[in-house]
Amino acid sequence: MLAVLPACNLGQPDPAAEITSLPVQGEEASPLQTRLKLNALPLLGQVVRLSCEVESIYDAPGTLVSLELPEGVEVLDGDTRWQGDLIAGKEVSFSARVRFNQEGNTTLRCRAYRPIDATNAWGGLSALFLNIGQFESMQVLEPLPNQAEPGEMEIPGDGTLIPASTTPVPGP
Repeated sequence: MLAVLPACNLGQPDPAAEITSLPVQGEEASPLQTRLKLNALPLLGQVVRLSCEVESIYDAPGTLVSLELPEGVEVLDGDTRWQGDLIAGKEVSFSARVRFNQEGNTTLRCRAYRPIDATNAWGGLSALFLNIGQFESMQVLEPLPNQAEPGEMEIPGDGTLIPASTTPVPGP
């Protein structure tokens, strides 16, 4: 089942309709937490502000945080990365104005990385899954099949997450 959030219709983006990534939940949580925000859900060609927020429950010196934007999303101004020392419990944010120049499904990501030593690191990742259209756009709560990148998770026809591979998934 695909969950869809309210759509943006013709006209200007609604500034009251801020779009926020949902927290990633799992058995093992990282000390680094990231969150993505759009000030509005854009239609094709519209400009919005994309923000990335990051915080850590522990001090995290040498943290690198970056926005990962797909082809078809143009950065007009602002920052797409931040590097510095996070102080426990203190949020850091940066933002950029972006324009969506391509219709269809797209994924925006905010990734945080803090090396501990040569073999260990903390990481944080948040994502927004969007469907951008000329007359209507929407946020979806899980990636659509063509939003997965090679080596990442893919969704077969039944909606179950499987590791991506170059070998086709056997049919029923």
